[in-house]
Amino acid sequence: MIDSNPLEAAADTPRQFRIVLDHPRQHLGRRMWRRISAVAGGILVAVGLTASIPAVPASLAVVSFVIGWATTEPGDADRWPAEDVPVRQVLLAWAVVTPVAVGGLRMGLRLVRRNRTLILFLRRFGHDDVDPCD
Repeated sequence: MIDSNPLEAAADTPRQFRIVLDHPRQHLGRRMWRRISAVAGGILVAVGLTASIPAVPASLAVVSFVIGWATTEPGDADRWPAEDVPVRQVLLAWAVVTPVAVGGLRMGLRLVRRNRTLILFLRRFGHDDVDPCD
């Protein structure tokens, strides 16, 4: 039997939905770059954490130097800080290590976190599973 109106016949049949859980594969260069940047980010985080070990005491020493220089009298400036404190070496270490610690952690975390994708959980908003046959 031939239907006279094909649109009515199509409306009677249930629609089938195709749920796609995978996305098409990306190019090899992009995948390699993502992995290389993640490894480089991990290395930068490790360098930043390692550089933060001397950066904290060096920052405290520089703050104490500045406070000491600001609060001492001009005649007492030659006695402070003590002769056994290497002020120039501490300032040089602070000037090198602090930017390495801050920059390494900041750029490393940015590279490590770059490859995250956004996922929306509808159950948190009160929506349940959707039945494709409805």
